[in-house]
Amino acid sequence: MKRFFCCLLGVLVLALAACGGGRKGPLVTNLGSPESNSCLKKLGERFGLRDLEGVLAESALFNSTNGDRVYPSFVTLDQAAYDPFSFNSDFLKDHPDFQDSNCRETLMRVYGQALDVKKADFQGTYLAFDREDLAKNPALKKIDPRTYAGLFNEIALDRKAQSKEDRERIFQEALDARGFKNHQGAKVVMVYLEDPDQGVYFVGHCGLLMEEGGRYYFFEKRAINEPYSLLSLDSKDQLVHILEDRYGAEDIPNLVITEDMKVLAWD
Repeated sequence: MKRFFCCLLGVLVLALAACGGGRKGPLVTNLGSPESNSCLKKLGERFGLRDLEGVLAESALFNSTNGDRVYPSFVTLDQAAYDPFSFNSDFLKDHPDFQDSNCRETLMRVYGQALDVKKADFQGTYLAFDREDLAKNPALKKIDPRTYAGLFNEIALDRKAQSKEDRERIFQEALDARGFKNHQGAKVVMVYLEDPDQGVYFVGHCGLLMEEGGRYYFFEKRAINEPYSLLSLDSKDQLVHILEDRYGAEDIPNLVITEDMKVLAWD
């Protein structure tokens, strides 16, 4: 029995080391080291993520031409300088036929099998390129387009709603109408941004939040032609602050963060 507990403790220590070594504070990796890849695979096994081998292969190809602009191992977030305009000048030149994915496509690629939602036709303009990608990218062929649209379609603004409480209530009602169900343990986090000119909220970013061993892990594709990243966090609030800082802007009247289609934060 003593030997069993020693072995179990050894496994837990190895898993912890692969996912940041027990360090506190927000950490980030763009994958690529044996430790960070192992961390994502362990999370995948625990939470039912699929096609991670394909994701890691694409990540390695992308990272190979971006040098010190990516972080294969976990580093503290404040050490990870990030310039979205610095990526891919070499990569796109050397790999003109590479078909990359955005955050929404990546989420559905690795976790779409765990989600149910009322199917819908594509609406508005924000998913126009996604619709084309689903039709031509072989890595996305298992994604049902109508399920994709049902999950990510824009939400219309109600311009008659005056108070913040009314806007939040109407927004949550629109989310509830989608009939969302999550059959696995990872949480779907979305960042909705308000476009007052178009009169909609659209999904500007999304990723998967996983709680394991007292830590929170957020897996995301930063954007098309930008790297994958895995955040290791102390708390869910830490993720909210990171996303608010990253996507909040003066020209964005409202930013709404949701977790499994429930409003988590409204900025």
